[in-house]
Amino acid sequence: GKTAAGILNSCKRVGESGEESMSRNTHKKKEWMKKCAALLKSIRSHKVAWVFEDPVDPVELNIPDYFDIVKTPMCLKNVKDKLEESKYSTPDDFKADLELVWENAILYNPNDNDVHKFALELKEFFKSKWSAIEQGLNAKFQEEELADRLAARGLDPAAKANKRDRTSMSVKKLVEHGSFTDNTPLTFEEKKELSLKMNKLPCKRLGKIVEIIHMRDADVLQQSQNDPDEIVVNLDKVDPGTLRFLQGFVEESLGNNKKKAKTEDDE
Repeated sequence: GKTAAGILNSCKRVGESGEESMSRNTHKKKEWMKKCAALLKSIRSHKVAWVFEDPVDPVELNIPDYFDIVKTPMCLKNVKDKLEESKYSTPDDFKADLELVWENAILYNPNDNDVHKFALELKEFFKSKWSAIEQGLNAKFQEEELADRLAARGLDPAAKANKRDRTSMSVKKLVEHGSFTDNTPLTFEEKKELSLKMNKLPCKRLGKIVEIIHMRDADVLQQSQNDPDEIVVNLDKVDPGTLRFLQGFVEESLGNNKKKAKTEDDE
C-alpha cells in the first residue's frame, strides 16, 4: 500500500480580513477574571473611590459640557458590571476601562479641584497594585487562552491524565469523538508551521493524519505525479475545523515523541 511519508502541501496567503479572529466564550468565568475582580474590589475599597463609583450625571452636577470633553465615560460600577458579565476579552481591556475612570476625572477637572486630586491618588494606588499582579495575571491569561484553543481542537489538557493517549486511538474513534468545532481559518504562517511539524512525525502517525483527512474529505488527497507511493495533501482545501483538530493532534504527537526520547535517554 501507499505510505504517507511524503505528505506535501500547497499554501496560499489568506486574506487580511478579520475572518481569522477567534470568537471567545465570554460566559465562562476565568481565573484571570477572578484576579481582576479581586483587584477591582481593592480599588473600590479605597477611601476616595466612592467619588468614582457611579456614572457622572452632568445635569445633577450642573456640568453641561462634560460629554463634550469626556468622550468615553466610565465609572467603577460599569467596570464591575462588565467584569461580572465576562465582557472583557483580555486583562488589558479591563485595565484600559479602569484607567479611564481616573483619566476622565483628571482630564475634566482643574488641577486644584478635589476630584482631580482624588483621581491622581487612585491612579497611583492602582499602579502599585497592578505592577504587583501584572506578570502573574498575564501568565494565567495566556495559560487559559492556550487551554481554550487546545480544547477547541479536541484536546482537553486538564483531562490528559484521566484519558487514554489520543494519539494511540484508532482513526475511527478520533473522527467520531474528536472536536472539529473550531472553524477559525489558519493563517499562511500557521499552515506552513503545521506542514513542517507534520513532516517531523513518524510514518505511523503521519498515516493517521492522512486517514483522518480522508475520512473528513477524501477529495483533498491526491497521488503525487512524481512518486506513486506518495500522497499529496493540499492544506488550502482542508476545512478549518479539521486543520485545527490536526494542530492539536500534531502537537500532542510531537510532545509524546519528546517524552519517549527523554525516557530512553534516562534509562
